[in-house]
Amino acid sequence: GWVAELRRITVLFVNLPGVTHTTPIEKAQELMHDLQTTIYQYEGSVNKLSVDDKGVTFIGVMGLPPLAHEDDPTRGLQAALALHTCLKKLGLKTAIGVTTGRAYCGSVGSHRRCEYTIMGDMVNLAARLMQAAPDSILCDAPTHDAAQEGFAFEKLEPIKVKGKAELIQAYRPLEQAL
Repeated sequence: GWVAELRRITVLFVNLPGVTHTTPIEKAQELMHDLQTTIYQYEGSVNKLSVDDKGVTFIGVMGLPPLAHEDDPTRGLQAALALHTCLKKLGLKTAIGVTTGRAYCGSVGSHRRCEYTIMGDMVNLAARLMQAAPDSILCDAPTHDAAQEGFAFEKLEPIKVKGKAELIQAYRPLEQAL
């Protein structure tokens, strides 16, 4: 089993509002293949695919064992831009939130049923940024600061998100610098 620990990770929450129970299985398979391939291209991990009141959400993570890199925030933004482009080509709108920071990474549950998961404030913030980014990508200040040499960003007005008393500074990655 994996050792539970606090790790520095970059999290991508990817909302897929066009995917529903009526989506043909062939299209869903193609979509999942494309999501996995893109995350793996940047040496990230697929954490989970969930369905809740926000619709279908895919969670990708950079920095989980055994693949952690100093440039995981940059890799996370590269993956987010690639996912956004890929999903547009499939005719799907998407909202993506990207955050970087320390989070609990480890197994939760009992000996009968457990799963490897990520938990923490920055994980929740990625979900909130996803909700604030219709058909776009938003990232937090730590991701921006760690990747600013490799990307052009639009600095947005601070936004109010659920669960935070203070306004959050958000950035929209525009393109990767050459």
